[in-house]
Amino acid sequence: MGYGPVAAAVAIVGINPSVRAVDGETAFRVADLARAGARAGGLRLTGALRAFWHLSALAGLDLREVYVTNAVKCATPGNRRPTAEEIERCAETHLMRELASLTSLRRALILGKAAGVHLGLSDFGSRRTLDGTAAEGTLLRHPIATLRRWTRLRAEAAAWSSALAPR
Repeated sequence: MGYGPVAAAVAIVGINPSVRAVDGETAFRVADLARAGARAGGLRLTGALRAFWHLSALAGLDLREVYVTNAVKCATPGNRRPTAEEIERCAETHLMRELASLTSLRRALILGKAAGVHLGLSDFGSRRTLDGTAAEGTLLRHPIATLRRWTRLRAEAAAWSSALAPR
């Protein structure tokens, strides 16, 4: 399962947890991020987590009000990208049930093509109503993509904002 309020109107769906998250050092824990206030030095943010924090802040998301989960619930050996079979098996049985249980869900930000494939989203910016929910899912680049080019950060944040805006 993910993290955050079950009454959230917004969910963020990543690909899979890192080995660190499974070992108890949760690397993608929204509640801790929101409480600690990274800008106040509460947490040392690095890598994808730092990019995630900046993207969510620029998009105006209050992380205390967002539900965060992953398409694949288990860490993969060596933190490799999950296979299509792993995504299919986990997303169909666990993710869709999890998202359907969020009765106030209206928007889902799907981070990365690997997470979007099973949800019927293959092109960045594509949108569709997610099966079993009233939520509109939008496929966005994974925050790690901004690590390669920090100049892309504002454009990605604009994509997040657009995905959150009502149609």
